Amino acid sequence: MKYVFVISSLRPGGAEKVCIGLINEFYRQGFDVSLIVLNLDNAHLLQYLSPAIPLYNLKVPHAASCFFRLARIMKELKADRCLSFNFQLSVVLVLIKKFFKLDFLLYSRGINTFSKKISEERGLRYRYFNAILIRRLYKKSDFFIAQSTGMKADMVHALGIDEKKIRIIFNPMFTLQKIEVEVHRKQSSVKEILFVGSLKHQKNLPFLMLSIKELSWSRQDFIFRIVGDGPLRDDLKTIAKELGIVQFVSFEGFSPNPASFYKDADLVVLGSLYEGFPNVLVEAISYGVPVVSVDCKSGPSDIVKPEINGFLVDKFNARDFALKVSLALDKNWDKELLAQSISEFRFSNIFDQYKSYLTDERED
Repeated sequence: MKYVFVISSLRPGGAEKVCIGLINEFYRQGFDVSLIVLNLDNAHLLQYLSPAIPLYNLKVPHAASCFFRLARIMKELKADRCLSFNFQLSVVLVLIKKFFKLDFLLYSRGINTFSKKISEERGLRYRYFNAILIRRLYKKSDFFIAQSTGMKADMVHALGIDEKKIRIIFNPMFTLQKIEVEVHRKQSSVKEILFVGSLKHQKNLPFLMLSIKELSWSRQDFIFRIVGDGPLRDDLKTIAKELGIVQFVSFEGFSPNPASFYKDADLVVLGSLYEGFPNVLVEAISYGVPVVSVDCKSGPSDIVKPEINGFLVDKFNARDFALKVSLALDKNWDKELLAQSISEFRFSNIFDQYKSYLTDERED
């Protein structure tokens, strides 16, 4: 049986990391797998992909321009099962399957909470034209994978998908195998608060900056490290200056493997407007680092267990968030309980769920 994974890119990101981890393990276990990517621009994660896995680069900027190239490769590969990691790619694959009468099962894996992404989307093309296509065609996939309970509910209510066709499979806790030389920056007397992710609107970094400002009124024994890059980098530096917190904020830039930052951190924070499944929270806890997160849609409530591995903050209230951050920094966390709290996210468990779902002969 032939399995094909389709994804937009191999840039640093949660979906890309999961894709590579899964396909490497499918290949290691003897499955016939191939990977199709829209483009390899800034493909920092390519180094982690097994070189033995057939890789097809469509060399197009976005899903809207990939139809014929993707159709040609899908016909050539004669796939039996296809796992898509993108809303738009799933729509294209639905059309390809229909127009060319290809006989493969399409598994569509959501990467974000669709309704929240649309409501927060600023680009008119995505917010209206793409959203209409997704609402009409995405549900014509054969089966669906939601990364969290909130995402499943959103698929049912916002996209009209039959809940019987949706399986919740959390993202796994694992580290890609190529490890960099670690450089430790830890200052023993200073508490390290860490953010890891893209510097974009969804991640709501201005809210975290306001929380840091609130925190600075009551204590000054911390540094807020921001690991990542993105379109808002310069704006965030300006905000830090305007809030008078430059001395508490350190922009570390992009790191393909932030292991050393996790190991030095005392706390990881997340203030996203919405998520699909925030990998950063699981990664942090896997290193024994507690977390404080806004209880956004969706994902954090599936991961964070208050007083055991972190705290959830109900609303975007900077003062409340800062209070929880301070409590977390001062709390003596039980490392054993931290580790046990995410046992369900172990890679072997998650892989087995994907393997069972994608290879189940009864799905035909």
